[in-house]
Order: sequence, then structure tokens, then C-alpha cells
Amino acid sequence: MTDRDDTLDEAWALIVPRAEISAEDAALDAGVDRREAILRALSNRFAWILANDVARLPWWLYRLDVRESAVDEAFASSTSDTLPRALAELLLERTLQKVASRRRWDAELGGDLDLDS
Repeated sequence: MTDRDDTLDEAWALIVPRAEISAEDAALDAGVDRREAILRALSNRFAWILANDVARLPWWLYRLDVRESAVDEAFASSTSDTLPRALAELLLERTLQKVASRRRWDAELGGDLDLDS
């Protein structure tokens, strides 16, 4: 497993409970690039929310710490077919930023940072 895969797995572990993804849906497609598998799973989740619970979308994105201006841009520049993927990419990128920040702080604090919360 590469460091990139470890980072993606850590990001996925942060996303799954916050995005209310079931254990069944959290299982990533085997044989597919991890990043692509995560984006597919998130795209499916966003597609479901957009089709079934769009009123909850702003709260959900806020809870997942996705920048409102980035979401507004995704809505403005995407079609209904491409919007779920655009939102998935925003969420994954934001979560990868968090993972990098947590790792940096953990290194500076000598490993005393609880990275599981």
C-alpha cells in the first residue's frame, strides 16, 4: 500500500460517518484506483441526496466542512449530470487537506494529536 493509498483511506474513514454512508456503501470497489472508487461512492451519495433530500444538502455540506463558495461555483459550472461528481471532488479535496493538516500538527506535537476524532 502506498502513502497515497494510506492518505486516501484516512480521508475515507473521516468521510464515511460524517456523510452517513452505510458500511455496505463504504466498501470500495476492488481493482479500481482508490481515489476513483471514493469519488464514485461519494458521487452516488450526492446523486441520491440531490434526487431525494436536496433541502438537506446545505446542512450536509456545512457539516462536512465544504466551502460554500466552492459549492456555489460547482452549482454554477456543472450540469445536473456532472454536479454529483463535482461535489464529490470538493469533499474529497477538503478532507485530504484536513488529513494533511492533522498529520503536520501531529508531527509538530510529537505524535500527541488524536487523529481519530
